[in-house]
Amino acid sequence: MSRNTTYSFGWETDPYDIGYAYPLSQSIGCIASRSAVEIRGSCFWLSGEGVVKRETGSNVQIISNILQDMFTDTEDPDYIVRDPVTQLAEDARGTHYAPRQQYLLAVRSKNAKIGCDIVLAYNYFFEAWDIFRLKSELLNWTWAVDDDGNDVLLFADVYGNLNHWDHGDIDGGGVSGVSIAQTKGAVSSATATSLTAVGEPWSAYDSGYWEGATVRLTS
Repeated sequence: MSRNTTYSFGWETDPYDIGYAYPLSQSIGCIASRSAVEIRGSCFWLSGEGVVKRETGSNVQIISNILQDMFTDTEDPDYIVRDPVTQLAEDARGTHYAPRQQYLLAVRSKNAKIGCDIVLAYNYFFEAWDIFRLKSELLNWTWAVDDDGNDVLLFADVYGNLNHWDHGDIDGGGVSGVSIAQTKGAVSSATATSLTAVGEPWSAYDSGYWEGATVRLTS
């Protein structure tokens, strides 16, 4: 994919021997490389016209028409900012959240300082959108396993905190009384404890405001 074009590659018998490429769309491309996520044979990503879905063997389709102003109207208070030169939105981060059948796309609006301050959640079963506004701006998603062997979705924020997405049973607040790193939506801070960072940095940043790195925690 380019910024304005989407291609499909094909082969005869050997998938490593790409024989040809043909355009799926001459007007819709990709403006955020880390937004692309494959879910059950479909691919989702962020284009200049909004969020896109492409099922195997089908055309490229925009699925975020209800949110269109966020992507195309620079006067919209939630307009998703792009690089003025490349017109890319490389701060955007996508992931698949299977427990709620959602494609999660963290985006940076013009109100954010460094990271992503909004998470767009698309339920691919009901074909419905939710919007979550983060108090603490997101840098990256990562999956981990808790002490009980359950998969948990975490995100690192610009303050160096590790946050647990969709934590607890109370919709909108996670564990009762916890409001760190969120203003609305099912987001809360990770359990307060002493963690020792072990491993190589996986998300480094130097914004002029903060310098540092987060590491992937294995336990």
